[in-house]
Amino acid sequence: MWERKLLDLTLRNNLLNLRVTKNTIQFISPNICDLEDDLADGVEFQILSKPTDWDNPLRNVGVYQALNQSDPITDLIKQEFLQKRLRSYLNETELAVSLTNLFRASKLSLEENGANTLYVAFGLLKWFESSVSELPRYAPIVLLPIEIIRKSAQKGYIIRTREEEAMTNITLLEKLRQDFGINISGLENLPKDGSGVDLKTVLNIMRQGIMANTRWDVEEQAFLGTFSFNKFITSAKSSISAGSSLYMVASIIYRH
Repeated sequence: MWERKLLDLTLRNNLLNLRVTKNTIQFISPNICDLEDDLADGVEFQILSKPTDWDNPLRNVGVYQALNQSDPITDLIKQEFLQKRLRSYLNETELAVSLTNLFRASKLSLEENGANTLYVAFGLLKWFESSVSELPRYAPIVLLPIEIIRKSAQKGYIIRTREEEAMTNITLLEKLRQDFGINISGLENLPKDGSGVDLKTVLNIMRQGIMANTRWDVEEQAFLGTFSFNKFITSAKSSISAGSSLYMVASIIYRH
């Protein structure tokens, strides 16, 4: 109950309302379950810009349409995935800026707070604030801790897992429970397969949990971004500090 009170359940929170910014990179991934398996197994992926002869229109909220099997770029993306290369929807200049921003932001967070904020988000819940709302919101479902490494000027940046456990977006689960009366069971402890999380099962559990909500959906997308739990960390630090102060006062009174 104490932890739930510390969660930020507002739309300012990127864990509930994912916004495509300079600190967010959407991957063109043929299969996010395969991507999660490879990362969980310690595979490193090079991040590349979108093909120069291909474009894909943005949705009005900034999230790209997923590839389908008839898209001519699909075969290229599959082949490059086998070579451990991931394409993004950004051009070369945009990607360089975004990766640099993410690299610096994650490094700063570790240095100042000792907290990792860099994750690959797997799966998005597309949800609406009400039955009359026209603007879809997107929330990540599973978060895998990641680090960015700059290999060389030629190879650029690669990503790899931090060898930490993937986690459920507990902020999303609490938002669904409090605001919509939706209790998603089975995701408190993520189901596992031979390589990390059983992502297919996770997405199916979420689909079953929200199926009564019209227009809601689970989209198989993957994003690299910073997801901050600062409210939880700051509040926890404040509580610890306050508790320590009370303990000191009690000790003084006891001694006297």
